[in-house]
Amino acid sequence: MGLKNLSISTILLAGLGGLSAGCPPPPGPSTACQIATPSTVATGTRPQSIAMDTSGTHAYVTNFASGTVSQYDLDNCGGLVPMGTPTVATGSQPSGIVVVGSTGKFAYVTDFGANTVSQYYVGSNGELTPMPVPTVATGSHPIAIAATQRTVYVTNTGSNTVSQYLIGASGGLVPMSTPTVATGTYPGSIALSISGTSKNAYVTNSYTHTLSQYSIDSSGELVPLTPATVATASTGYPTDIEVDPAGQSVYVTNNWAGSSTVNQYTIGVGGALTPMSPATAPTIANPHSIAVDPTGQYAYLAHYPGVHAVSQFLLGVGGALSALSPATVASGTGATPPPGWIANPHSIVVDPSGAYVYATNPVDNTISQYDVGPGGELSPM
Repeated sequence: MGLKNLSISTILLAGLGGLSAGCPPPPGPSTACQIATPSTVATGTRPQSIAMDTSGTHAYVTNFASGTVSQYDLDNCGGLVPMGTPTVATGSQPSGIVVVGSTGKFAYVTDFGANTVSQYYVGSNGELTPMPVPTVATGSHPIAIAATQRTVYVTNTGSNTVSQYLIGASGGLVPMSTPTVATGTYPGSIALSISGTSKNAYVTNSYTHTLSQYSIDSSGELVPLTPATVATASTGYPTDIEVDPAGQSVYVTNNWAGSSTVNQYTIGVGGALTPMSPATAPTIANPHSIAVDPTGQYAYLAHYPGVHAVSQFLLGVGGALSALSPATVASGTGATPPPGWIANPHSIVVDPSGAYVYATNPVDNTISQYDVGPGGELSPM
């Protein structure tokens, strides 16, 4: 759980919450693009998280069972095309990934099975190259990762902590003077909110049904707010978290145990969260990963396990979610899962232009690719 595309925990410094007047709809796909672009592209084995660089020209996917990152260029139709070097090695069981820098200078991957973060340079062509010191130590079973331009934060599911690092001049991670901060039990996803002078971080605590909430001080360290936690739904487990682009709202998926809700919160003065009214939005079963588009108008949910679908929502006045029509679109190839597996998709991301959406399918070993219509509705490429 909590394998977050940091596309989802990305820091967005501008935009308006809710319906944004003056934001043009993304262009629809041309007929040529519809013919030429496949609805899915291949990955390594058990793709988990997906991230994009800030330019929206490259995408990266962690392959949990392959020990690799798949790397792609975006073509003129938004389709993902493997780079000349299609994969780069990671540590054991890569899970989360983030790309840092306005031109994509550095990338970092959490190695769940190795208790490390793998660190890379991002070349001018988008390809990843391991740094001279290829990994840094974390806590036990790191899973999700988030970053600013100068700091990186990693949730450690086995340690109930967040590791916090400064980004050195050459890109290597340096533990802060306080190398870890405490969370609740089994921290999964982490999201950052950087809006004006307010800087905050939020972490899902799956086994305590809470969110930890922090301010980010001038040195980059996380400081617990008062109160230090807020409750999530009592059914299911809080798994993924997303902040809207304007830094006004927070959304949390409640996954497993047949749960079918998203918690929705308003960010108050100082960063403390207050449940919206209503406090939850209904979804189909097992919402796993959530992404909000760059205009703050739409949200998309990947449902895992048990559902071959992505659901789609409008962000209304105050940020509350309401289902689009249709409420869902199919994901993956519909292949029969192997023993012990229960369907796709797993992680989801919106590209920086808001024109395309991508979802990883760990059963199929694919990425589903979608065009975004003028009303936010998705259609497979």
